[in-house]
Amino acid sequence: MLQSEVTARRFYYVIAFDEEGSTADAYQNGDPPSLRSEKEGVRKWMNIQKHTRFSSFHGRKHYHTFIELNYMYSGNCLNIVDDRPIRMNTGDLVIIKPGCSHSIAWAGEDDILVNIILLPHATIEFQSSILVGHGKFSAFLVDAVYSDNNVPNFFYLRLGGCSQIVGELNNILCEYYASEQIASEIIIKSCLQCLLGLILRESTNNPEMAVYSRPPDIRLAEIITYIKENCVRCSREQLSERFGYSKNCISSMISKGTGKTFVQLRNEFRLERAKLLLSSTTLPVRTVAEECGFLNISQFYDLYKKCYGHLPRDNY
Repeated sequence: MLQSEVTARRFYYVIAFDEEGSTADAYQNGDPPSLRSEKEGVRKWMNIQKHTRFSSFHGRKHYHTFIELNYMYSGNCLNIVDDRPIRMNTGDLVIIKPGCSHSIAWAGEDDILVNIILLPHATIEFQSSILVGHGKFSAFLVDAVYSDNNVPNFFYLRLGGCSQIVGELNNILCEYYASEQIASEIIIKSCLQCLLGLILRESTNNPEMAVYSRPPDIRLAEIITYIKENCVRCSREQLSERFGYSKNCISSMISKGTGKTFVQLRNEFRLERAKLLLSSTTLPVRTVAEECGFLNISQFYDLYKKCYGHLPRDNY
């Protein structure tokens, strides 16, 4: 038997027969399932659950504050996102960004829909520059991670016979349920990055298989990506020169698309960089602040605490 077949069968045994009460309780209490900060490792930023079958709460509409991947492991179901019905068959994938309304119609005994829940900014940890600023799917990812305006959107990929993507999804599921194994978190992050790369390739090469609720704004995604990669010294003047828009137009596009000003978005990227330096180097806080573009150390402390809930030195 091939290793992929062993993996798939092993996961089926786990996911088809596990207890489903936690998901049901979350919905019946009026709240969607969420991630808990006290969890360790991969479970602090990812949660995988089988959607409960044979239950009346399936049709209850709820709203997302997280990124969710709905993977039709077997069978089929009617997935309703923002009042748009999506008939999912085995192997199909729907990615839902924050701000969407969502409900699932009745699922039967052989219909296994798996929910992979991600905190939006957790995806920063496994995103690669290859995955942003390159076409529609990349623009969708940028919008899902950095948009703060709750404009709903979803991505539906009819996988059909794309065995690579299905295989990578099954690898993630098996690794998640065996998370006590050494290096599971590292492996899952690598698998997620590979999965996004495969989806990017498939949706680009076969655009007829990829359906978006709203066409992603590729121009805005390119601007956001440029700010992220050049956040230390980036200015509106640079953006205006590079992309051919006036400074006021640049500001309007960023505000409309993300709910943030240019300075707020740039500071967000600077803080991401500062957090990485603080956790991976022994540089003094003042040096880190200056290298990330903050010349006012008091402002850096204030922004850092507001963003992460603790002072920079707590990273050491």
